[in-house]
Amino acid sequence: MHPRLAVITGSTKGIGEACARRFLREGVAVVGISTSPPDEPLASAPGYHAVVGDVADPAAWDRVTAIYRELAIPPTAIVLNAARARIGTVLTVTMETWRQQFEDNVFGAVLGTKAVLPDMIAAGGGSIVVVSSVNGWMAEQGLIAYSCTKATLIEFARSLAVDHARQGVRANVVAPGATDTPAFRRAMGTAEDPEAWIAERAARNPLGRILSSDEVANVAWFLASDESAGMTGAVVAVDAGLSVSFDFRDPEGHGYRESTP
Repeated sequence: MHPRLAVITGSTKGIGEACARRFLREGVAVVGISTSPPDEPLASAPGYHAVVGDVADPAAWDRVTAIYRELAIPPTAIVLNAARARIGTVLTVTMETWRQQFEDNVFGAVLGTKAVLPDMIAAGGGSIVVVSSVNGWMAEQGLIAYSCTKATLIEFARSLAVDHARQGVRANVVAPGATDTPAFRRAMGTAEDPEAWIAERAARNPLGRILSSDEVANVAWFLASDESAGMTGAVVAVDAGLSVSFDFRDPEGHGYRESTP
């Protein structure tokens, strides 16, 4: 089998780190780009190559491409995961913050794709996995800027899918719901009672719990691998069932009862 390599953004925390670990377990080398250096054991994992930099900085992408070109292993997968969230409404989020959200979450993905995609096409194709969110099509209070960026990423992936399918490139979206990551814990920490808020978030989900990063990474791997060869332009929700129901909560058993004829 020919060597395989994936470029993963936001690869040192949360979902991105879980993706890096999963791809490495599958024998895929990883060039990971993140604003923070990786912790052990990822930092010393065979096949992991770290770039500390901002995805919105073209110079960081020059370092990414330099690594895999020196390795002489063209990228077969890109996982566009890096993102930040800022809390507020249209009245409280500053224009500077709006612009920064799009720089981090959208334009970083655009820059990365522009940098890596030509090498992927030249090597015969590959798979792009965009990490969006259920916030990409469902509104959540206090996350207007973040949700707008996640909606944009969905259309970005769908456009990549139709533009580059005949060059051997597939592009799909994994859309997580509430996932237990450091960023999630920081956001929940802004609540008056963080643990109660986390419990309420879990109770919303039909599965009754918060997702792990590994559960999202498993789907990202599926979308990047040949096991999903027939899929492109798809949006796969990994959300513990949240988006299939307008409000799935009945902790006291007061809900519907089976009707009789």
